[in-house]
Amino acid sequence: MVLASIPPKADTRCATSAFVSFLYALLFFVVELWASPGLDAVSKGDLARYRGEHSSAQDLYRSAAKSGEPAAEAMARLRLLAYTGNFGAWIHGPKIEEALSRAQGVEAELAWTDFHLFAPSFVGARRDEAVRLAQGILEIYPAEATARLYLATGDEAWLKALEKMTERDGLGEGLVASAGLPPPNPGTWNLGLGFSGAPGLGVGAGLSFRHPNWRGWAVEAWVGGSTVGLGYALLRTRTPGWISLEFDGGISKTRLYLYDEDGRSNLWKQARWLELGPGIQRGIFRAWVHGVFRHDDIGAGWIDGHGLQSGFSIDRREGWGKSRRGEFLSFQWETVLGQEVPHRGVFGDFRLYRGFLGGVGAVRLTHQQALNPDVPVFWLPTVGGMTLHRGAPYQRWRAEWISTLDIEERWMMWGPLEGVVFGNVAWVAEEGPHPAGGIGIRLLVPPEESNVSRFDLAFSDTGWGLYGTLGEAF
Repeated sequence: MVLASIPPKADTRCATSAFVSFLYALLFFVVELWASPGLDAVSKGDLARYRGEHSSAQDLYRSAAKSGEPAAEAMARLRLLAYTGNFGAWIHGPKIEEALSRAQGVEAELAWTDFHLFAPSFVGARRDEAVRLAQGILEIYPAEATARLYLATGDEAWLKALEKMTERDGLGEGLVASAGLPPPNPGTWNLGLGFSGAPGLGVGAGLSFRHPNWRGWAVEAWVGGSTVGLGYALLRTRTPGWISLEFDGGISKTRLYLYDEDGRSNLWKQARWLELGPGIQRGIFRAWVHGVFRHDDIGAGWIDGHGLQSGFSIDRREGWGKSRRGEFLSFQWETVLGQEVPHRGVFGDFRLYRGFLGGVGAVRLTHQQALNPDVPVFWLPTVGGMTLHRGAPYQRWRAEWISTLDIEERWMMWGPLEGVVFGNVAWVAEEGPHPAGGIGIRLLVPPEESNVSRFDLAFSDTGWGLYGTLGEAF
């Protein structure tokens, strides 16, 4: 026994210190003897998530949620938010709150630490509170607290301390193995019923399903229409692996708007297409070559548009909302073969995100060009509407080549609401520059990267527009 080694005449402070050490040793013995199955499942789930074993991670988190341990349930459901799409906050939110209210003791402090690390900021999660709570449990849960202090602060000293420990939980093991990377985003499904509206497009609705990692496959499916008779349905998939087979197919019925001195005219346009080919993805770099099989009809019969499309992209973007940072570069080339007037076109897209004025400064530069402009009118580049050159009517400009520049400043205002001020200019071949600008508001609900509702009011030198749709403008 520790007390047996203390001489009878030892200083009282020494006896007190030894007694405290004995109590800590006894506490750790009890913890080892009655280890928490729920917390153990959370720990194993974290390690499985780091290893990319997402099915196993979800099973372990669900096991922890059903363990009957309030702290473990709250921690598990906080992690399941990343796996349950845009309904995660409604599925798990009330149960997380209820479990936290029942949790007691030091495990409750650990659970609250995770709340401030993994819950959305608009429900009250704060990194500084995670730091305070983690420091309070550092002596009882040294490995767990150290891992969380590193996640909350990004201080390399905590990661080095974690590396020196002989025993770590799953989160700590993952951080050490990944050299300090946060828990990887597993990719999750998003099922959305979206409403959109813009001048020339009417009011529309669409149903979408997206999942970047559905058993390794990337999947997108969309179906929708609008009050002016527009309609569409499309499916995109990509097989697992760094070398993949990519598929993009769909049908649509839209309006083709043409502007001249007499005003605006329009034609109904129908399209059906299929793209199929290999793609390569290595880290931030992606490249692809697709065979394209396409038919278009603007009222004079179907026109073949079969050919090839190839391109590459470099994506260094991270975060969302106020934490959006990085760069994106994409270049795409396409050609239509076997026609009397073959079509060849290019599209370049560069985007930049930086912290600026207490928010995010975002810049987008695009250039699109028909390399042989004597082609059917629907193959010419066009801008105007809810994405490129907001403020101008839909498809207001159509020319041999068009370049655009967009500049936005984005601030998080209250909870999940983001405010935006933007300006843009479209430089149109043989027309020159056309300026525009406006204001907007966004609703960002987890998972933010795929669940953003956007409303913009914009004005240009050729008109104005009020737009509502899903997703950031860029």
